[in-house]
Amino acid sequence: MRTVLAALALLVAVSPASAQEARRRWELQRQIRLDKFEQVLPQAMRANGIDMWIVAVKENHIDPLWEDLGRGYVSGIGYYVFTDRGGERIERAALGPSGYLVEQAGAYDVFAAAATLPAFVKERNPRRIGVNMSEEIGPADGLSHTMYQHLVKTLGEPYASRLVSAERVVADFRSRRVAAEIVAFGEAAGIAIQLTERALSNEVITVGRTTLEDARQKAGFSLRLPSYPLDLGLPNVVYHQEEANMVILVWLEPADPEKVRLSLHELGPDSFVIKKMNPTVVRETTVDGKYALWTSGPYLLEIKGKDYKLLRLVDGHTLIWQMGTITYRLETGLSLEEAVRMAESLQ
Repeated sequence: MRTVLAALALLVAVSPASAQEARRRWELQRQIRLDKFEQVLPQAMRANGIDMWIVAVKENHIDPLWEDLGRGYVSGIGYYVFTDRGGERIERAALGPSGYLVEQAGAYDVFAAAATLPAFVKERNPRRIGVNMSEEIGPADGLSHTMYQHLVKTLGEPYASRLVSAERVVADFRSRRVAAEIVAFGEAAGIAIQLTERALSNEVITVGRTTLEDARQKAGFSLRLPSYPLDLGLPNVVYHQEEANMVILVWLEPADPEKVRLSLHELGPDSFVIKKMNPTVVRETTVDGKYALWTSGPYLLEIKGKDYKLLRLVDGHTLIWQMGTITYRLETGLSLEEAVRMAESLQ
């Protein structure tokens, strides 16, 4: 139950839903709690021979079941007390916990001060009193050693000797589902599906975008990075187009992350490029003694691979050269001299 309540509480906290929607979700949490108290708790206590179940909480040290039991503000020490007094339902008392969430939820029959616990227990005279201590079940082990000692002292004999573990009550109470809880699970699952679909959609994922390390492993050829200018650093964005055997490295403007500072295309030996609307060749030049072109767009760049074709409109200055079987395209706003210097700094 706590998983569902926590999920719904998170949705209330972060969702842009209206106040009416937030209220609807709170009502669903409330209904789950009421149904568990009415339908599950009597069976859980009677099947495990527990006449009274005391969940002790301390300010800033709440029990794992605090959410399941309706929350509430605790100043000092408080108790949620559930008593089997016969009949179809379990008497429910909040001795100490207060506040709107617990008081307006309609889950408790009795509200009183924590100091009334000894008289409350004496009046009902339970034979076995369950408390949240367990060697194996975490949510059933919320009672600290000092709180146990406090209960022993507060209740006194003969009730202190009647304290037993309520771990089976807790296990049954939390594991048995009610109809409203199943509805909440369905709603939570639907929201999870929507979030997953969006997370895996093109709205979030850019096809081909990857990391530099991943691109190095998948490219099939050695990637080279410019070491000039000295402040350039590693690329901010990396794309690997597997079908074209091409890696695109992009550096962004530090002062304006939405603006591209420069990009370097490295095309492997299994890809080839066809240029349409031939760009204006501003001049011929060399990079490390190899023939290169300094061009000015716009022009249409067609990159082909196996069963693959990418058309891209390029504008601006581009330095194009080849080293061995690898073709490089450096798109930049730098001067020709600076672009060549950067090209020759590839390592």
